[in-house]
Amino acid sequence: MAVYVLHHRQVYSARELRLTVTALRGIGTETLDRAIPLPGGTLEDAAEPLVAAAVALIESEGITELGSELKMSIGGPPLTTAPLSSVACSVRTGHYAATPTEVELSLSAGMGASVGRASAAVRLCAEDLARYTREANTDR
Repeated sequence: MAVYVLHHRQVYSARELRLTVTALRGIGTETLDRAIPLPGGTLEDAAEPLVAAAVALIESEGITELGSELKMSIGGPPLTTAPLSSVACSVRTGHYAATPTEVELSLSAGMGASVGRASAAVRLCAEDLARYTREANTDR
């Protein structure tokens, strides 16, 4: 959903997501940090293959998501110009022991994206993501 929002609001069009798995035992070592290409097609068509690719990558590394933080992030693609290159979005789960299935969505932007067209685009992205989050929570 975050990829669609960034594209729709003309921030940038991502071509991959970064999957990071961090073990929550010990000192929080990153056990996986890899890019996953986004499948083509609609958002609905891409979701299942993307999840399957992430699961396959985790399994191929011989690690487990249990007791780990999973984070999918979208950063500016190469050649994205400032200030939009400072915009990033991520979704993470598993980092709270009391509620390991809770999902956290974050959108961040550098100082340059606080004015002008970039600021308006980031604000609209935040509104879209907040609306999607409310709808997802209502559907539970």
